[in-house]
Amino acid sequence: MTDLKFALRQLLKNPGFTTVAVLTLALGIGANTAIFSVVHAVLLRPLPYPDPDQLVQLRSDWSGEPGTSISGAAFLEIHARSQSLARSAAYEGGDMTLTRSGSAERVMAGAVTADFFPLLGVHPALGRNFTSEEDTPGGPKSVILGHGLWHSRFGGAADILGRTITLNQERYTVVGVLPARFRHPEPFQLWIPMALSETGGTFVKHGEGIMLLKAIARLKPGVTLQQAQAELQTLAQRPQPGGPSVTSTGQGGGGGILTWVSLHEQVVGGVKGALLVLLGAVGFVLLIACANVANLQLARAAARQREMAVRAALGAGRWRIARELLTQSVLLSLIGGGLGLFLAYWGVHLLGQWGGATLPAMEGIRIDAWVLAFTLGVSVITGVAFGLAPAVQAWRTDVNAALKVSGRGDAGGHRNRFRHLLVVSEVALALVLLVGAGLLIKSFARLTEVNPGFRTEGVLTFQATLTEGTPQARRIHFVGQVVERLKALPGVQSAAATDSLPLTPFERITLVEIEGRPPIDFNRLRRGELNVRPASRPTVTPDYFHAMGIPVKSGRAFLPQDARPASGVVIVNETFEKHHFPGESAVGKRIHLLGSGELPWLTVVGVVSDVRQGGLAGDVMPEVYSPELEEVGDALSFVVRVAGDPATLIPSVRGVVAEVDPTQALHNVMSMEQRLADTTTSRRLNTVLLGSFAAVALLLTVVGIYGVMSYSVTQRRREIGVRMALGAQQSAVLGMILHGGLRLTLLGVAIGLAGALALTRYLSSQLYAVGATDPFTFLGVAVALTSVALVACWLPARRAARVNPIVALRAE
Repeated sequence: MTDLKFALRQLLKNPGFTTVAVLTLALGIGANTAIFSVVHAVLLRPLPYPDPDQLVQLRSDWSGEPGTSISGAAFLEIHARSQSLARSAAYEGGDMTLTRSGSAERVMAGAVTADFFPLLGVHPALGRNFTSEEDTPGGPKSVILGHGLWHSRFGGAADILGRTITLNQERYTVVGVLPARFRHPEPFQLWIPMALSETGGTFVKHGEGIMLLKAIARLKPGVTLQQAQAELQTLAQRPQPGGPSVTSTGQGGGGGILTWVSLHEQVVGGVKGALLVLLGAVGFVLLIACANVANLQLARAAARQREMAVRAALGAGRWRIARELLTQSVLLSLIGGGLGLFLAYWGVHLLGQWGGATLPAMEGIRIDAWVLAFTLGVSVITGVAFGLAPAVQAWRTDVNAALKVSGRGDAGGHRNRFRHLLVVSEVALALVLLVGAGLLIKSFARLTEVNPGFRTEGVLTFQATLTEGTPQARRIHFVGQVVERLKALPGVQSAAATDSLPLTPFERITLVEIEGRPPIDFNRLRRGELNVRPASRPTVTPDYFHAMGIPVKSGRAFLPQDARPASGVVIVNETFEKHHFPGESAVGKRIHLLGSGELPWLTVVGVVSDVRQGGLAGDVMPEVYSPELEEVGDALSFVVRVAGDPATLIPSVRGVVAEVDPTQALHNVMSMEQRLADTTTSRRLNTVLLGSFAAVALLLTVVGIYGVMSYSVTQRRREIGVRMALGAQQSAVLGMILHGGLRLTLLGVAIGLAGALALTRYLSSQLYAVGATDPFTFLGVAVALTSVALVACWLPARRAARVNPIVALRAE
């Protein structure tokens, strides 16, 4: 307690030192606490289900593109034959229209098999799970409400069970309400039975004759992920009637290679690398902060060395003095940690605003007991880390030599060497962070320069979901009426509809055969001996390319008469043309889409620019555009090109759709510019965060260099005075100080470049069109950091050059 009181008095006696040290530590500890709270919630906290380590998801990789959609046939076979799984379940999501009191709203619904909630170990807060009878084609229509929807739309009514609600103009009976703590990676608001069969199920997507859905499972106790994967390969080799549903390479009926992955890995895998990089970055910031405060502590210890020598001469033991210094350091760090906790709370709030849509389990990110324990631990360790330097120096001090030292001199050169080592470390760490930030900034700049393949300005987009099973004639009428009425609105230049809006998930894919070429050998395809590139198959109305601003490269766009049944014409993109007809034009060629039944060969009448359907960083797939609305699905997107601000048209658009179908709810109403910006949110967030941490590191490093060089000038004031008295010019003194600072900086830059070369490879997955060892970034950052460090050295060097030798000599 005596050491604590003495340490507190020392800090209060030096408010300037205390303020600078506390703010420096608060920045480092606060940044670490904020990022750790995210890492803990997303990566370290187990999924909120019983025995979460037993939960796995089936993943499909087709042509190197991983995804969670698999063929229904593969799931049914695994569900029936697997001996490694305690349970397996399928799910898929879609939009539904909830109609209440004459008003319609769109809700996100999940269709699941009856085993889904029991598999996860989830029991409804009210009611029950689905029965096997409800999960059969033609069975009773039931629904389980999410806790949020139950409260927001039904007022948390206790008598909700047994009520009927209208979804997609059909009546569903509420049989349960999920608990508030239930979380699912996809934002479903309610759940209905999938009623899966060999011919389909609710929301089960169809990719040219292939049922597509998602599947999860719970492993039997004692079964490992590797054993389940080995069984999957064995299952693939069993002969099945009509050919295997899962091929010998582990492929589903859709051609994708199937693998089991842990459900936790599937949920967090997309952000794991970025979060670990950010955690490493804030760790570097904290190390730089420690080095800065350690330098401040060393300077104070040097100023107090005579005082401590006197105390030692009067009987104070070395351990007592070292203990007091360590106590002061830990107290300083705890105060900084307390302030850092408030900064972390603010930072977590900002992360929720900026990156809530890109981080899984964002609602679970908070300052909890684990985070508080982390902050306390980091604060204590930090205090000990930067307090060791002055404590060790005090322990090693020669009392006799210290008592003989006059003025403010140092008892030896070991303190200076240690300060220089700290500065070199700061420069090296800052350079690694700056290189990482520079790579991300350059990557993001390259990404924003990518041509998406269409003009984004002046385009309003929205989506509508028709009821599953809506008659085809009604679908065509709805689309035609909405498009024509949109075109009649003032300021509208063009309007169109599609089932594949760019930057929106789309899984309608097909294989293509070319007239005059051998047909696809499916036996070789199943054995993995044939590499066939699939094509995306969107359906569009005739004015789509004009409304989207997609250039027609050759041939023509669709004409109104092309929309009639079996028109026999298609338009392809440039990637399709280059892949299937290298060196020649695709216009006039005839193709056949597998899974299109008895449709005749289709004639290519035009080639359009490549469109980045999956985002700016995604690869472009071959695409075959069809104008035949008979093939349009339930999910529709509309595009409206206007002369002015698209936002001003939103009320009119809602009115048009309400006139055509009052029960239809619109969703995702936004400009194409906003839709495009949303695809880069996670990359933008990572770039801003790493750039901010690098800027803090640079600031702390510059302050550290300035502090050490200023202390060096003060310490060598007599020497400088003597030199100038003997005729040394100001330029020589200036050069001497700058040379010392430049030597430390260049050494730190060299070490930092080596560290950056070793560490930036972990950024590779986050970079676009930039190498992890981009020489221009490395060179630019090294030159910039050296220049800034020279400025930090020049200020104390200029002060040294202006020293009056007479005043300096008298002061000593």
